[in-house]
Amino acid sequence: MTTISKSSPRLKVTVVGAGIAGLATARALREHHDVVILETSRLKTETGAAIGTGPNASRILLGWGVDLAKLESPDGRRIIEFNKQGDVLQDIKLDMHKTYGAPFLLNHRIALHRELKRLATSEDAGIPGKPAKLLTASKVVAVDCDTATVTLEDGSQIQGDVVVGADGIKSTVRDAVLGQPLVPKPSGHSAYRTMIPFDKLHALRDAQVDEVLSMPGLIMIVGLDRRLVAYTCRLDGQDLLNIVAIVPDAGLQQTSKESWSAEGDIKALRACYEGFCPLTHKILSLADQCSLYQLRDQDPFGSWTRGKAMIIGDAAHCMLPHLSQGGSQAIEDAEAIAYALQSASGSAAVEASLKRAERLRIGRATFAQEHSRKQALGPRPGTEEEVAGKNPMQFTHYLYDYSGAEDWAKRMEGPEQRGNSDQSGAAILAVAA
Repeated sequence: MTTISKSSPRLKVTVVGAGIAGLATARALREHHDVVILETSRLKTETGAAIGTGPNASRILLGWGVDLAKLESPDGRRIIEFNKQGDVLQDIKLDMHKTYGAPFLLNHRIALHRELKRLATSEDAGIPGKPAKLLTASKVVAVDCDTATVTLEDGSQIQGDVVVGADGIKSTVRDAVLGQPLVPKPSGHSAYRTMIPFDKLHALRDAQVDEVLSMPGLIMIVGLDRRLVAYTCRLDGQDLLNIVAIVPDAGLQQTSKESWSAEGDIKALRACYEGFCPLTHKILSLADQCSLYQLRDQDPFGSWTRGKAMIIGDAAHCMLPHLSQGGSQAIEDAEAIAYALQSASGSAAVEASLKRAERLRIGRATFAQEHSRKQALGPRPGTEEEVAGKNPMQFTHYLYDYSGAEDWAKRMEGPEQRGNSDQSGAAILAVAA
């Protein structure tokens, strides 16, 4: 976790978007800057799904003062994987605290969002800095990157020193930074999401179901072109099994949409897993509703900044869910911006600081994007075991061995790395070694 010493004047930072990335950024920056968050919605509630944060992000969250009692998130301690016939392909016990010094938190998205909102906007004396100001029903329609000015739908403008675009895959700030509109492309797969309370699962009185739920962690049931991924989470005292069922778009009985809240057909979900093992059907038989959304993919960008504006999170590096790193990389982005802006004063210094934040972040996020894509399902030769063998654990050391931007800067910007502009592939792994 980065330790920031601040002597420069407070900057006025406009954060566009109050999702996980935006609230994380507000928490990271509130200690030394004045932050306004602009959110299009009225923010009555966050979407009810789950989101994992690996040790790389959990370490940052704990450094910000996340209250684990409020979060209620189990620490993932197991990965168990089956083929579609129900044979166990791997059963791995995890101890992330021992290996990486921080937990793999299996969060309910509502709980994480609620806790980040508290950390960003609360006047609690235990949270350093000035609370961020959150403005809802405030849709940004234009951004001037050179003057750090945003224009709202009602015609009003807000000018500051920095604009951070945390406004998701349909980002308005990204269009301004890149100089053209861009829409992430369909990946060829969609995901059904549903949640099942543990009490319903235990009511089956099924030994196999009870065994796979006995330790918090990840359950995967893998076929050649589809997989079901489930993990435990907790919200308001209730244990839940979060399920993500990834299926090819070809053959879907309904049309998927980009929205996570688009309603799915539970019968169509079950039909996608005909021929899978009894465990699959036992779990899905208890689901009474689901959402269906299209998985979108985006090639990495060469830059995330223009002038006094920077994009982060899904706006900068939307990625497929196969490494469970989308939220974690957004949290890393937020912490890195705070580190890079710690001594910025004046227009030129702000722009240089944002470029430094980009330099510190773009390689890691691109790595996660590219390797999430490599994990994606799709027609490929070989057996189910070969498909299952492309498992996310092989990338954990690079992803999880991370202690914040300050430490990463020492590793990236050390004498042995100077002059090396390649921030992907072998060069990235060399930095991590």
